[in-house]
Parts: sequence; structure tokens; C-alpha cells
Amino acid sequence: MDGGNALHRNREWPATGLPQARVTAAVVAKGLAETGIDAMALGGHDWWLGTEFVQALVREHSLPILAANLTCDGTAPFPGGVVVERGALRFAVVGVTTGEPQGCEVGDPRVLAESALAGLGEVDVAVLLAPEGEAALEAWGASQSAFDLVVVGDSDIPSTTSVPWGDGWRVQSGSRGKQVGVATIEPVSGGHGLTRTGEGATPTAGAHVLSTRLIALAEALREDPDIAAIVADGKVRIAETEAAPARPIDSVARRVASGSAYAGRDTCAGCHAQADAQWQTTSHAHAWTTLDAAGRGLDRSCVGCHVTGWEQDGGPQEPAAIGAFRDVQCEVCHGPSAAHVADPATIKPVRSPSVTVCTTCHDGERDGGQFDAETYMPRIHHGHAE
Repeated sequence: MDGGNALHRNREWPATGLPQARVTAAVVAKGLAETGIDAMALGGHDWWLGTEFVQALVREHSLPILAANLTCDGTAPFPGGVVVERGALRFAVVGVTTGEPQGCEVGDPRVLAESALAGLGEVDVAVLLAPEGEAALEAWGASQSAFDLVVVGDSDIPSTTSVPWGDGWRVQSGSRGKQVGVATIEPVSGGHGLTRTGEGATPTAGAHVLSTRLIALAEALREDPDIAAIVADGKVRIAETEAAPARPIDSVARRVASGSAYAGRDTCAGCHAQADAQWQTTSHAHAWTTLDAAGRGLDRSCVGCHVTGWEQDGGPQEPAAIGAFRDVQCEVCHGPSAAHVADPATIKPVRSPSVTVCTTCHDGERDGGQFDAETYMPRIHHGHAE
């Protein structure tokens, strides 16, 4: 099951990124269909792709969308809920949507989801697929909800375990497809609802027992050949949507053209050779190159944290314009420095960047929570600018 926003995560992409976003959505849709997913919701990020495109994608891959609060042209395009049987248990699964799909109306998710659940009859466990924000979910959980388990589709940060939500539980596996959340329910004869064991939980007698875990989708896992083929084809199609440069980016000097607020690493190195030499020993010096080697060098969902000045004034606005901005260069941390080059005595770059510069990308979600300032800052430290 998926709680929403699986087709597209970042709706703040510029319109020029729509072709690539649609390619990625098609890859995700085809992959989910291949897995035999039982139920999905659609979130506001998904609808940014375009209502007609999303509906066509759903039809093409027979995606099991649930949307209890959506009407288009006066009719409900998707069912509000379904009953899924697994072993001895009957699950009611209800989905809601968010956002502003063109030509459609999004109704009150709480009222319509609870109504859809009531219409599914007697079940053992009620599951809600909700691409809702934190505040809306808290308000919903504080009401008298009949749902036992909520699968959240609007959270970047995964939950390592289920958390209380009203009289039930809430789970979220984060975004970017970096992990899969697994909820295991141990049936109790004659039971109703869910209880959780483990740290911080007080088991409830007569309830089915819920346990959850996250599985990181790391390279160590065995690739499914069919899914791998879908992803490989998607990478090729993503590159085709971008006007790739005529020559390999690696052959382009990292010296930015005049008129930009950025100077480029090669210019910085002219005066700061010692700092540049240390920088070349770090992963930052190969950030885009490593990404490109994985076939993601033009992927808009990735490049921003692997290049310099992405979508900033004077920086690259399109993947094909990365050129001299490739890799995490000096100016990511020390700021755009063309003005410093023009007047080095008066205009100074940032000498000691705050760790908040790091956490823009090393935010716990993009890097899988690996960043620790005390461990990693010494590895990139090269003293103050000479």
C-alpha cells in the first residue's frame, strides 16, 4: 500500500521540469504495478503532473487508487475504499487525496473517509491511506476516528516504529523510495483493533498485535530483474528529456562565465591552492561525477545536492547547464564569490560556514540520517581561506 505522493514528490519544480517528472512518474507507476500493490492514494504533489496525465497513467497501469473525497465532473473517478483479506484478517482500506487537481473537487477528507469506512461493513482492521500534513493528521487523530492504522504519504522523515494516532497507530516510510515500511499484524482470536508491543507501548488485551520495521533499499539487496529493467529504461528516458551538452561535462573546466555571481572552483584555486588540494580529497569533489556514474547526472530530484548554485541566481537552472558548476565546490559553503574575485581586498567570502549549510542537503532524509557534524566536519575542514 502507498499513502500518496509516490508519483511525484517535489511540486515546486519549475515548469521546465515537467517532462522529466512525468517520465519518473511513469517509471514509478510501472514498477508499482509490477509489484501487485493492493491500494494507493494520490497526494497534492502527484496532481502537479496534471490531472489528465495522472488519470491516464492510472488507467494504463491499472493502479488501485482510492480517493474517498474526490469527484471529477460530478462523479467519483476512483473508489473510496476496498476490503482486502489476508489470512484470517479482513482489512478495510480507505484512501483520501489532497491538492487541487484541475477539473476536480477535493472534499473534506476526514468526513468522507470515515463515511467510506462505514460503508465497507464489518472488518478486523481499518487502514487509512493519507497524504496529509502533520497538523491535519494531528487534528484528525484527536477526533473519534474509527481507523486503526494510518499510512502517511506526506512526510520526508521515516518513522522507525509506529506512533500513536488517536486510538490507533501511524506509520510513514519517508520519501524518495529509500526504504519500504513493513507492518506485520499477528491475529488474536476474536480480536479487534490494533495494539503494539515494544518500547513505549502498553499492549491492549483483545487487539491484534502490530509490529513495524523499515527496510532500506540499499545496493546490497538483490535487484529484481524486471524492476531493474524498468529503472534502467527510465534513466535513459530522463536523459533524453534534458538537452544534454554536446560534450561530456567532465571535459568542461570549472570556471564560470562572466556575468554570474559565481566564480567557479578553478578560479578559486588560483589563490587558494592549499584549500583546493584538500577539497580534492573529499567526496564533495566527486559529488556530481559519482551521481552521473549511477546514471542520475541529469535527474532533477538529485542534482541539486551534487552541484554548485542549483536554481540560485547565477547558478544552473537546468541539468544540461551544470557544466562548470558540477560537484560541490567552494561556493556551496563559502557563498558566491565572483564579487570577491573582482575586489578581494574589500569583499570577503564566508570564512567559517555554519553547519546549517551542510544540513540543507544532509537533512536526515536525503542522506538516510548518516550525517553527524562532529564526525564529518573535520574531514572537509581546510582552515580559513588563505
